Amino acid sequence: MRMVSLIEWASLFKNLRGVVLFPKEPDEGKVKWLVRKHRYRRLGIAPSFSPLVEQPALRKVPFVTLSFPAEELQRLSEILSRKAEKYVVESLILSCCYSSPLIVTDERLFVDLEPFVLWSLRSNQRLGEKDLIFHLRVASYVIIDFFALAKEAYEALGDLKKLRKHCEKRRKASEKDGRKRFWRIPEDPEGKIICAYLDLLPALLEELEGGNPSAASLIRSEWTAFALPITCAFSLGGQGGD
Repeated sequence: MRMVSLIEWASLFKNLRGVVLFPKEPDEGKVKWLVRKHRYRRLGIAPSFSPLVEQPALRKVPFVTLSFPAEELQRLSEILSRKAEKYVVESLILSCCYSSPLIVTDERLFVDLEPFVLWSLRSNQRLGEKDLIFHLRVASYVIIDFFALAKEAYEALGDLKKLRKHCEKRRKASEKDGRKRFWRIPEDPEGKIICAYLDLLPALLEELEGGNPSAASLIRSEWTAFALPITCAFSLGGQGGD
């Protein structure tokens, strides 16, 4: 798989609105909505994503197929692909290393993301277009505000006991932050998932505890830290759906 150059990565880093997670059969109405609402910013797609039916719109602006800025991040996606489909894991890692939220276009995809969920917000409130756009912007700051935790986690990768403590700390911090950040959306445990805080660290810890040599080799690279902030996945709900 081709690695993106640092110059390409840096230019996309500032111009990417989010990484889009589509099902294998993307909803054409949601694709059109995303195109209409992102004329000046780019939307990323995982390199291994391949829809069952060709969607020409996904090969045009604002969509761009992302690449990893380092081989270590690609290897991490391969290691963690036993947890979920490869393109789902890639999308999550790319969300982290491009500092962009994960835009979930089908609520059923939260099932695929479940192995990485720290906290999720359920609600029966349907967000209108204006509220959705506002909350997508709110979601984009989650990863920025949590990026300091990536350095903290990376520095503890050689100490499994410390990592376990970090995982619990991050879970509690996610729940506290999520309830405060998305206070405008009323919670309902019987409702649909509106957003979720996601973390790759517990899955990586599991591989390290299991003695996976491929996972152990990653702790020596600072690039691994780029996959270790907490990111946010936000649902488009029924917006733009056919």
